[in-house]
Amino acid sequence: MMKGKQLELLTEQETTQPTVEVMALSVKQPFASQIAAGEKAIEYRSWGTAHRGDLLIVATKQPHIDGLPSGEAVGIVNLTACERAGDGTWRWLLSDARPVEPFSVKGQLGLYKVTVPAKPQFN
Repeated sequence: MMKGKQLELLTEQETTQPTVEVMALSVKQPFASQIAAGEKAIEYRSWGTAHRGDLLIVATKQPHIDGLPSGEAVGIVNLTACERAGDGTWRWLLSDARPVEPFSVKGQLGLYKVTVPAKPQFN
């Protein structure tokens, strides 16, 4: 009986915890971890975006590389610019990389919103 009440209180606390929405981008490994570590400051895409500001980097599930997170958020960066490259692709300029403790995120194509607990790294 006590376990049920503890579980109920835990669930209630989890649902009342403040959250924020952040924009996210799925990136294949090893590039997701390189971006999160600040080792990769340019991401090339076939499409551009008007979004500027914080961007959650999510490592895709495939390809799975041993020792690297997959299907999880790995960091936050600041998307400062998006410009056309000479070959017609888009160059996304990234700065201020901040690794986060990996947590599960269902990846999507394009930019998408993810609701996360309101912690200092997400504000």
